[in-house]
Amino acid sequence: MEVGNAGGGVNPHTRINWSGGDPRFPRFYHQLLSLRRDNPALRQEAMTWLPNSTSSQLLTYTRIGGGTEFLVEINLSLDPVRSTLQAPVGSGWTEVPFPGIAGAAHASLPQV
Repeated sequence: MEVGNAGGGVNPHTRINWSGGDPRFPRFYHQLLSLRRDNPALRQEAMTWLPNSTSSQLLTYTRIGGGTEFLVEINLSLDPVRSTLQAPVGSGWTEVPFPGIAGAAHASLPQV
């Protein structure tokens, strides 16, 4: 799954073949892991689940810590999802795009 190659099955002890599958996935995961490494809020700080209007397709939550706050939205479906949610007070979010795969993932930061 990490490289967009569904032929390998699910085995946590199997090494990931980064040279197979979609060549955009390694860059995407590198960017995602860098964002996590550089922001304590994404590793160990407070997490708050946010209800949304399409909860069977979309997970939404905030992570706060280290002076930053992230609004995370994870689309669990194969299609684009339109949803509404109640954003935390002081929201005014700045999108953090991942250019490795257009439209695949975004993180949001509140504007200061």
